[in-house]
Amino acid sequence: MKVAYGRVTGTGQVTWSQWCGTCHGSMHYDNGSNYVHPTDEPLGGTIRGNYNMYVKTGDLSGLQPSSFLSLVPLVYDGLTHVALKTKAGNTSATYEGAISDNDRVDCLSCHRAHASGWEFGLRWNAEYEFLTDPTGAYYNGSYGGRGRVTAEVEDSYYDRPSSVFARSQRALCNKCHIKD
Repeated sequence: MKVAYGRVTGTGQVTWSQWCGTCHGSMHYDNGSNYVHPTDEPLGGTIRGNYNMYVKTGDLSGLQPSSFLSLVPLVYDGLTHVALKTKAGNTSATYEGAISDNDRVDCLSCHRAHASGWEFGLRWNAEYEFLTDPTGAYYNGSYGGRGRVTAEVEDSYYDRPSSVFARSQRALCNKCHIKD
């Protein structure tokens, strides 16, 4: 099931990142030593394009109507609640990537709200450069798997088999930044 995060225009609601910031204020605001990544800022055309075309390491053939990745969700900007509900679900029609340059990244784009299989509640293992090894298998054990067996690593990636990623798949920061 796809969750659709949104920033509903004109509601005066607090954003997810603002809510997270009530406890983790120095993480995403350029006012402290823990500043990690900007949030609640528009993606702009370049990042929106990157998100939509990135499929996996070495594959930039993605198309906007099917480019959403739940391991790197984004915040749709300016949709009504009714329109946002059409983005949630479990059909191919709901896997639309970034719609506008004003869509955004928030804390939940990289972190799970409560628990994950990885350090700091991240959605993927960012402690290592690669998610998969040169054969295409998930890293497990002591290197890259934090001591987990393959089934546990697969569970942490929402039950995705390693075959959906590239051989030597790099960290999923590349969904927006394409540095690989």
